[in-house]
Amino acid sequence: MVRTCVLALIAVELVKSVLAFLIVGLIVMFAAAEGASRLDNCIKRSPTSRTVSKLGILRLYREIQIWNQHTNSSFCYKAIPPLIFFGLVIVIIVNHATIKLFGVLPGIIYPIAPGTSLMAAVLFMTLLPQAARTHANSSRFLASVKNTVIGKYEIKVAHSLRPIGAECGPFGIIRNSWVSKFLETDLNYTFTALLTF
Repeated sequence: MVRTCVLALIAVELVKSVLAFLIVGLIVMFAAAEGASRLDNCIKRSPTSRTVSKLGILRLYREIQIWNQHTNSSFCYKAIPPLIFFGLVIVIIVNHATIKLFGVLPGIIYPIAPGTSLMAAVLFMTLLPQAARTHANSSRFLASVKNTVIGKYEIKVAHSLRPIGAECGPFGIIRNSWVSKFLETDLNYTFTALLTF
């Protein structure tokens, strides 16, 4: 009875922390992606005459870039690599357990495996594409900026700007290729585990 209560408490705390990570991650990534997208719309809609400066938009993007660097250094750089590693390992193990242990585990314990697999899939298939969208929006904004700036100072400022996004430790910024690589790795190792054991 005590073991069951302890395991239930651990499971509840784990679910709460995963949901908190999902909510905070979505807020941060959505804010950065939406900010870059709106700045891109502003730069495209502004008049293209030689007298209109784009320096205000560039300053605002610089502030978003500084905010993103702070978020990366204090949170993403340390949290995303273990999340991806342990998340991928858990997804592979739970997918294996879902398929191989059907009918072997008791009816009360078995639903934990598919539930965990579903929760991990929702977490990764929500956060990774949003992080990739942030990088894509900022890259599109920077391409627009470099085509529309007018003065020498603005050109120098525009060339000093870098794309924003969630940094995954020393592996760099999460891009669109990460999502497909994550799915490919998950499927490869799940099938390998199914064939091996």
